[in-house]
Amino acid sequence: MNLLQSWSNSLVLFKPAHLKLFLLVTLKSIIETYRLLFTRFWPLLLGWLIIKSVIPFNEVLQALVDFPMLFLLYLLIRPSMLKKDGEYIKGYGIHLLNDMLFGILYTLIIVICAFGVSTWLTMMAIQSMWAVIPFYYFFFLDSDGRFSQTIRSMARAYKMMFYALPFVAVIHLIQFAFLYGTSIMLAHQYIPGFLHVLYRMLLVICMPLMGCFWNNFYIKNLHDNFDLYFKRKEA
Repeated sequence: MNLLQSWSNSLVLFKPAHLKLFLLVTLKSIIETYRLLFTRFWPLLLGWLIIKSVIPFNEVLQALVDFPMLFLLYLLIRPSMLKKDGEYIKGYGIHLLNDMLFGILYTLIIVICAFGVSTWLTMMAIQSMWAVIPFYYFFFLDSDGRFSQTIRSMARAYKMMFYALPFVAVIHLIQFAFLYGTSIMLAHQYIPGFLHVLYRMLLVICMPLMGCFWNNFYIKNLHDNFDLYFKRKEA
């Protein structure tokens, strides 16, 4: 696929007619996900909020906490014909194990880069990681869960981000501006000195919302450009 054409196609979603339909479908997914979190999986959300608010503000520690939590969150977000309960999660045990191994490996690579390569490159890797994480999990959860699929899923996730870069960049800038701006207002108005804590807590609370948004985009993008990510024999 032509890269410039792909970038142009990604921006079509901002047209009112396309955006309205996209957001309506996303809203349905958001309501269902929050319903699951507040009725069946509220300990997951509460535990994540507590952990994120008390651990030091360190990118590596944050990543070690977020990898398993994000796995469980995106497992709840993705469409499934199965009932989403404890048995549903147990069915993805091999996925979780290999994802945690991959997360540890990925974090070690970032640490090595931080000490031995370049701080600038390390920060770029961390920031780009947050942009591709939703795509990575949706690709990986659609796979058979082998460790080799973690690497393939991450490669496909970077490809999806790259081929939809204008759309992804705009949405992430809006997301960051909203979360950070809200955190600054809350910190100055109510709890001075707790900006980072507030930002991280808001990030957790909004994570299901953004996860549903990116899942909808992933499904649409995969449907429109299936051959870009998979050979037909892999389907």
